[in-house]
Amino acid sequence: MVLVRIIFKSYTRKKRELVSQIIHKTDALLVFIGLLQFSATNHQLFYFSSLLWLLQASRWQKILRPFQVVGRTALTNYLLQSIIGMGFFIGFGLFGSLNLSLGLLVVIVVFPIQVLFSFYWLKAFHYGPMEWLWRTATYGKRQPLKKTMRLPIAR
Repeated sequence: MVLVRIIFKSYTRKKRELVSQIIHKTDALLVFIGLLQFSATNHQLFYFSSLLWLLQASRWQKILRPFQVVGRTALTNYLLQSIIGMGFFIGFGLFGSLNLSLGLLVVIVVFPIQVLFSFYWLKAFHYGPMEWLWRTATYGKRQPLKKTMRLPIAR
């Protein structure tokens, strides 16, 4: 019986030390995650405020104007990027093996194509195709997609 008590006390002491170590490591991990989150939030605020600051100048408004069409077709572009990415990376067997510079090259090629697609699409239509589908499902009735041609009024 004495031997069982000694083993039990030893076991509980080791278990308490282990739990203490886990709690200590968990606290450090939570602090680290909190700092990362704080850093990410600061980065987001920096980018957002910088963009707002740039948009105050008419010169930057002209430079950033092409991105308006991408914003108006955001859901379509997001899904299109996913489809292009799956086709490209899985089709060419590059999934998981792409380095940062090649990824940047893919973005430099694909994103301007999406900007052009969005620009020409919105010349003829009110919304992107997925935005139209979303609006139609939300309102429960078919929304007008194609822009109607306005004729000048004769005087």
